[in-house]
Amino acid sequence: YSSLIYNSQKLETIQMFLKRKMVEGVLKMSNIIMYMGLSGSIALALYYIFLFIWRKSATAVFRYRLLKLAMCFYLIPLPYFSSIIRDIIQTFIPGYSVNILPEETWIHDISDKIYNTPKGYVFPGHSLWIVMSFIFGTVITIIILFQHYRNYCKLRELEGYLSEAPASLTMTANKLKQELHIRRKISLLYLKQPYSPFCYGFIKPKIVISEGHASQEYEMLLLHEFWHIKSGDYIIRLLAFFIIALHFLNPMVYLLFYEINKVSELACDEHVLHGYSKEQRTLYGNLLLNITPTPITKCSNSFGSNSNKIMKERITMIKYPRKMKRFISTFCAAIIVCCSTLPVAAYEPLQVEQYDSDLANSTDMYMFALETETDAFTDFNENYFADCDCFFVTEDGATFQNPDTSKIETKGLCFHTYKHGNLYRHSTHSDGGCTYTVYSADVCTKCKKVINQEYVATVTYAKCPHK
Repeated sequence: YSSLIYNSQKLETIQMFLKRKMVEGVLKMSNIIMYMGLSGSIALALYYIFLFIWRKSATAVFRYRLLKLAMCFYLIPLPYFSSIIRDIIQTFIPGYSVNILPEETWIHDISDKIYNTPKGYVFPGHSLWIVMSFIFGTVITIIILFQHYRNYCKLRELEGYLSEAPASLTMTANKLKQELHIRRKISLLYLKQPYSPFCYGFIKPKIVISEGHASQEYEMLLLHEFWHIKSGDYIIRLLAFFIIALHFLNPMVYLLFYEINKVSELACDEHVLHGYSKEQRTLYGNLLLNITPTPITKCSNSFGSNSNKIMKERITMIKYPRKMKRFISTFCAAIIVCCSTLPVAAYEPLQVEQYDSDLANSTDMYMFALETETDAFTDFNENYFADCDCFFVTEDGATFQNPDTSKIETKGLCFHTYKHGNLYRHSTHSDGGCTYTVYSADVCTKCKKVINQEYVATVTYAKCPHK
C-alpha cells in the first residue's frame, strides 16, 4: 500500500514538473519576444527621427540599411546575451551600472485554491493573456502561410502563359548580369501582353517581363529586377512576414513591413539611376507612370505600384537625386545599435516559482527519514546548513555563504567572474520539519552575485536534521 502511494505521488510529481516546465518555457519565450520587440521598435522609431532630420538628403539605400538593422533587433534573441552586454557596457564605461527593477515573479499553482501569500493573492491556472496570445499568434501564422500558398498557386498558374524571352532580350539580360557580377542562374520569362515586370523565387529566381517596350526601356526594367535579386529583397519580404507573425501584438511591425516594401523599390530605382543623365531619369519616370501597376502577388517584387503616395515619392526621388555623407550614415547606425541594445541590457531571466499548501505536490524528490536518522543526508553539502540557510557550491567545490540572490543590479565597478554550480536554500516548518531547494546557477566569485537560476529539485524532511 505504501509503495502504491509512493508511485502515485511520483506520477503526480512528474506531471507537475512537466507542467511547470511548459509554463516556464512559454513565459520565458514571451518575455524574450517582448524585449526583442522593444529593441526593434526603438530602432524603427530612431529611423523615422533620422528620416525627419535628414529628409532632403537621406538616400533610399541609407534608409534600407537602417530598416534591415531594425529587422535584426526584431529577429535576433539578444536577451540571451544580456549579461555579456552589461559587462561590455561596464568595460567601456567604468563605474557605470545598469539599475534593474526586481524581475516579475510568476507564481503558478496547480490546485483549485486561492492562496494569500506575502507577494499577494495567487490564483490557479495559466494566465489568460498567455493562452489568448498563443491562439492569436497561431491564427496569424496560419493566415500568413495561407497567403503564401495562394501566391504560390497564382504563380504556378501564370507559368502556363509564359514563354522564353526573345534572343535579343536574353543577350541584354546576360550583359547586365555580368556588369552586376551576378553568378546565379536567373530564368527570364516573357508575357505577351502589357504588364508590370516582376521577379520571384528564392532558390531559382525568375524575372517576368512583358512586350511593348523599347530597347532602352527593357534595359532599365531588367536592371531594376536584377537589383531586387542581388539585394535579396525577396528574402527580406519573407523575413518581414515572419516578424509580423512573431510580434503580431506590436503595431510597429506593420509600419516596418510597409516601409520595407516601399524603400526596397526606392533603393532599386536609386541603383538603376546611378550616373544617369537628366533625360534618362525623365525616361525612367515616364516608364514608371505608364506601366501597368498591378503586381501578380504580394510576395513578388513588382516594378509598378498601386499606391499613389508611394508613386509620388518614387517620382520625387527620381527627379531630385539625394546624396548622403558616409559619416552621417555611420553615426545613425551606431546610435540605433547603442539605444536599441539598452533594453536588452535590462533583461533578466524569468523565474517560475511553485507554491502550494501541500508540499507533496510541489517537490521533485521525496525523503521519508525517521526521527532517529538525523544524519542520513541525501546530499553531502547539506552540512553547510548548520551555519547558514543559503549557500552556493561551485563545480570545483568552492563554497560561498549567503550569496546575493536579489534581482536588483547594484554591482557598480565589479567586473564579474562567474562560475557554475548549485544554489541551496533552506527553510524550516512549524511542525519541526524542513525543506531545501536546489537551483542550478552562476555565481560571481568577487561579489557573490547569483544569476541564471534554474530550478533543479526540492527535498523535504519530516524532522529537520540540519540545525
